[in-house]
Amino acid sequence: MPIINQIFYIFVATFMAGFALNAFFAFRDKSISREAKIYWGLSVSLMTISATSAAIAAFDIPAVLALSNLTVVGVFVSQALLFRSLNRSVDKRLLYYVAAMLVVFAIAISVMLTGVVNFGGRLLFMTTVLFTLVFWQMKEIHQLRKRDQSVHLGCIFYMLLLFKVLMLLRFYLVLQHIDTSVQYVYQEGHIGLFFRLALAAVCLFEFIFIANYFHEKLLLREQQARLDVEKSGADLQASNHEKNKIQNLLDEREQLIKTLMRSNKTSTTGALTASIAHELNQPLGASLLNVQHLKALLQNQQLTPEIELEIFNQLENDTRRAGNIIQSLRAIFSEKSASTAVCVLRELLTATECVMKTEIRAKNILLDLFVEPSVKLMCNSGQIQQVIMNLVNNAVDALTQKQSGSRTLSISGFRNAGRVILTIEDNGPGIPEAQHGRLFSLLESDKPSGLGLGLWLCHHIVTNHHGSIRHEAVLSGGARFIIELPAAIE
Repeated sequence: MPIINQIFYIFVATFMAGFALNAFFAFRDKSISREAKIYWGLSVSLMTISATSAAIAAFDIPAVLALSNLTVVGVFVSQALLFRSLNRSVDKRLLYYVAAMLVVFAIAISVMLTGVVNFGGRLLFMTTVLFTLVFWQMKEIHQLRKRDQSVHLGCIFYMLLLFKVLMLLRFYLVLQHIDTSVQYVYQEGHIGLFFRLALAAVCLFEFIFIANYFHEKLLLREQQARLDVEKSGADLQASNHEKNKIQNLLDEREQLIKTLMRSNKTSTTGALTASIAHELNQPLGASLLNVQHLKALLQNQQLTPEIELEIFNQLENDTRRAGNIIQSLRAIFSEKSASTAVCVLRELLTATECVMKTEIRAKNILLDLFVEPSVKLMCNSGQIQQVIMNLVNNAVDALTQKQSGSRTLSISGFRNAGRVILTIEDNGPGIPEAQHGRLFSLLESDKPSGLGLGLWLCHHIVTNHHGSIRHEAVLSGGARFIIELPAAIE
């Protein structure tokens, strides 16, 4: 009988030592929590120690049985904690209870093995403890199977159920066939040996099914990873297909842009022609009036040297203004950066006033001009003066339509936080609300004879100067245009 126990437990110890090395294979699975890995490794290690100490005790060293019994209990405790960790996190209070229970058990079994309690009493004690721990394991597995229908979990559950049945049968049958001379487990008869070996075999099967459960999780994870790779490959192929479609669309877009650019040359040429006609209308018209005035004076013999000089100066200014307009428009439509310099706003407005003063007086318009003397901006003076002239001409045209009341044109300029704010406002009839959304659109005009170029050109010039222009309706009637341009750095 001792030889059978020695051979069996040496075999179990050797098997568990190899199994312990293989069990750590489950640690590769990242889906298993760190707690579960700890309890699984602890359970395998304790089972190895238990089998080894049982084999040593079979060499007629019964004192080692206390360690064997303690480690067996530790195996079932660590397995229960393993299944609990797969359900939810194990709190520290439960660990304290388990540690206290193991300490009490170690003391109790050590005292019992001194002879205070006979073999039957110790058998009842061990059966009760193990029965309770197995029940705990089965409860945790039952909770786990509600969300994980693994076949291996089912096998573990039924292995534990068989373990409980064998424990109860062993306790009942061994007590029926032993006498008072039996002091240790190795002295029990053939029936006790059979059930002990059967219980050990069931315990080994449980370990195998736990290991298979972890391997199953690892294989499922690897299979899912392979499916993800295959899906990524399919997505990549689909992405390449979409990429080719997008590239084709981009090629079509590029071809369309080239076509539009060719078409745009024709449009630009037309816009340039219309702009020249629109902008040159003022200086040429002024020159015509001066020439007619000069002819009338000559016919009436009223021409004096002073008047002659004034008329020729105005003709010279109008001619220069026409030349500046052509140069300015060429720079705009050639899309080249216009030359800029530091300009004094007051000087630009004064030059505009000199050009427009005759017409303003003739139409009974009161000009209110207020500009801070130190306001300077970085700009192309010809282009910005052209913007001012366009807005002033529009205001004069609007005020001419006013039949009653005073006619006022207000121009103000000041600096605010690195920007120059220029406001041109009139108290004329204002701009119809329907036109507000497309005031600065090309070829859009609310005037019967308008070409729809003036405000569009103003917007184009101001934008090229990194500024902005907007319209505001005046509650009392009239229109207000606000221009913001970068101030010169002094």
